[in-house]
Amino acid sequence: MHHGPIHAAELEKMQRRLWHRVVYLVPTSPAPSEDGMLFSWGCTFTKTQNRKDLGYVNGNLHKPFLAALTSKVNELAEYFQAERVMAMGYSMGGFGALQLGSFAPESYDAVVSVAGYGMGTLEPTERSGAPQPKGRNVFQWFLDNSISHLADVPVVLGIHAPSDTMSSFADAAQLSLRGWKLMKHVELRAFPFLLRF
Repeated sequence: MHHGPIHAAELEKMQRRLWHRVVYLVPTSPAPSEDGMLFSWGCTFTKTQNRKDLGYVNGNLHKPFLAALTSKVNELAEYFQAERVMAMGYSMGGFGALQLGSFAPESYDAVVSVAGYGMGTLEPTERSGAPQPKGRNVFQWFLDNSISHLADVPVVLGIHAPSDTMSSFADAAQLSLRGWKLMKHVELRAFPFLLRF
């Protein structure tokens, strides 16, 4: 979740508005590992790699974490006899939703990323702080090796604001564009602004 966990009262409010029984699995990033690796969802990096919050450029996807979380999602979906399973999140949570949907597309009926982002960035160094061309190369790798798997998810929705200064709208647009080339069920909705809490 962006800036900390979501509160139970907010989840209950969403369930009332949906008029359906909804089960939420709200994961947090793992604690640092014994060898000093830090996590942002399924992205892992060292403290040095995350200098200036650039772990998403300098780090790597951590497949054991994504596998463990996917296993838990599948277990709970079976236990609750879920009709639909969605991965959705805001900002860093949107990053996580894209990671989960890309890692195990067969487990999800929909992936929703609100103000999310991917590994790497197309943004220039002056705007993102990410060294270029490394940021672009990592982003291209993420498109080719992760986002391409979203073709097997029935519905993928990205919601983003062009004025967002924290998560790149240009990156989100490219993630969606790749999705459109692979499948017809990806959509990016652009809003003039998104509120940050």
